[in-house]
Amino acid sequence: MPVAWVLGARGLLGRALIRQLRPTTSAMFQPQVRLAWPEERVLREQLADSVAAFARQARVAGYWELYWAAGVAGMGSSEGAVAFESRAFEWLVDRLEADPILRKLPGRFLLASSAGGIYAGSCMAVVDEATPEAPTTPYAHGKRHQEDLLRQSRLVAAGCRVLLARISTLYGPSLPGDTRHGLISTMARGVVRNRPVPIFVPLDTARDYIDSDDAARIGIATLRSLPDWAQPTVKIVASERLTTVAELLATFQRVAHRRLLFTTSLESRSRLYEMRFQYRSRVFPGVAHFAKTPLLHGVARVVAAERLRYQRPDGLPGRETGR
Repeated sequence: MPVAWVLGARGLLGRALIRQLRPTTSAMFQPQVRLAWPEERVLREQLADSVAAFARQARVAGYWELYWAAGVAGMGSSEGAVAFESRAFEWLVDRLEADPILRKLPGRFLLASSAGGIYAGSCMAVVDEATPEAPTTPYAHGKRHQEDLLRQSRLVAAGCRVLLARISTLYGPSLPGDTRHGLISTMARGVVRNRPVPIFVPLDTARDYIDSDDAARIGIATLRSLPDWAQPTVKIVASERLTTVAELLATFQRVAHRRLLFTTSLESRSRLYEMRFQYRSRVFPGVAHFAKTPLLHGVARVVAAERLRYQRPDGLPGRETGR
């Protein structure tokens, strides 16, 4: 079994990947120190040291897997934040390419990105892996740059199998300290705290929501299905079901047994989150059965986790810690 390294292990996708990988790997690699994302010089040194340690573990296992679910950039990030993330990704790939152990061993690399970002400008009704990319934000252009860098890397020339996983709208239970909150997590906090949820898009806005564990299972299964010496492969990871904001509100009402309070107003960022198309994956369609979590069950899980976070140790409602 391989040794696996998940970069971005504290994020929503990273945590899900670790949960799904643990039973099927010889070991989960963990850097000795937490990577210092804001500090370029320190981060570069940490990545170099971590790659060397990862290679030593991989030599024992005889096979390695790396999952990039990391980064500081999001859909609304500035060009500067995107450029920093791309430099960090390039440093990592450079060190992997230069390591003689990793070059000789069988390896697999999954790079995760947002499908909604990469296809944001598409005018197609149905988007699949053959649809031309249509990035409209610095984030999406940065992810395309990372994909191209990986495609052209010496890792691929050495036989490393690469999966470019373009994921629809991810959701799942958040943890204390999470700084990014999607609409489902925001709604869950509103339900638990009985506070209005601000909604900045029209209620008929539709998105493809996929449970984080489902996305992790699809990504891992697809990566491991790539044949020897396969070229870098694009895979859309999605539930392939559209849900409007109005339908989400109704789902939360079913879970909480009461109406969710909300306010509506449009803002300039609303256009970044429009959804006008349906995802259909034509690549390794056999893994589609891993998208098995009904939205109702997924929402209930998010609400339960949020309720647990909000309670005191004695089980009584507690005060929110200040931000």
